[in-house]
Parts: sequence; structure tokens; C-alpha cells
Amino acid sequence: MTTTVREISPSSFFSPDEDVLGEDYNHWILEYWNTFGVPKKDKLKHKVFCMSASRENDMKFDIPQDKGILISPIKYITLTKDEKLEKNKEFMEERCKWEIDIIEDLDLLMDGELLSPYISRLRSTYFKPKQDPGFTALCEGYWLILKPYTLTKGRHHISSFSSCKAGKVQIPADYELTIT
Repeated sequence: MTTTVREISPSSFFSPDEDVLGEDYNHWILEYWNTFGVPKKDKLKHKVFCMSASRENDMKFDIPQDKGILISPIKYITLTKDEKLEKNKEFMEERCKWEIDIIEDLDLLMDGELLSPYISRLRSTYFKPKQDPGFTALCEGYWLILKPYTLTKGRHHISSFSSCKAGKVQIPADYELTIT
């Protein structure tokens, strides 16, 4: 008989109201956007590895076991020029809410285990993206931060799928992690 040891449990994740390695959850959501598109080696400088990929060939990550891992199967970001922020705040908030409200199907699996029940829907504070000087952004989405040492060393597979109610927007993703 083979015994399978379950690696994932509710205590494997930081909750949104919990201190996340010295910062609040919002800090890491903003860090996700501020590290989007930067080389993987630069993302490793932080206590939490913000798992983002802009191209299919970017979906393989080597992550030290002592890092937290931020995962977001779906999110929406909106930007406005700084001088138009006050005028556009209400629209930005409504748009973020609407874009996430239309999501109906949402699955996140790690090594075949369903993680979707642990995901939190969160909206960021307004922030200034490092890549877009002169703009202010707001985002909303589904987020999950794995605690360090949750995953054993070796290879792990993360897959996610989300779609809007009408099924016109479908976002599948597959990630390969090597925990070192």
C-alpha cells in the first residue's frame, strides 16, 4: 500500500489579514505588478516570489524553498494618468469590480490538488507602477500566497483556468516549478 502525504492544507497559505514575511498582503500584490516582466533572477531578491509570466516560455520557475510564492490565476489592472486620478477613481473602481465579477469558472490546481478554495478576492490600494511613470493603477483579482517550505524540493505543476460567464474570455495557464 502506498501512502500519500498531503503537502497542502489551509495553514500552507497566508491569509489576507496576516503579516506576510514582514509586509501586508497588499504590499505583495503591488510587488507582483512592479516585478511583472522583470528577469526571474531579480524576482528572487524578494522574500515572496511573484509568479508572473508574460509569455509561454516564461512559465518555468526555479524557486528556493525558503521563499513565499504569490500566485494569481486571474486579475485585472487599470491605469490612469496621475493628473486624471481624482476624476477617474470611481470609474477605475467600478471597472475592476466588473472585470472580476464576470469571472464564473475559476480553478487552480497544484500537483493535481485543488487550491481554488484557498484563493482570496482582493483589490489593491492605488499605486504607481514602476514601469509606467506618470500613471496610477488599481487592480483586483484572485490571489494566494504559499508560505515558505510548503512545497518539497523537486518539481511541481500548477495549472489554472478561468473564464467569464459567457465563456468568451478563457484564460488557461500551466506553470512548472522546481523548488530548490
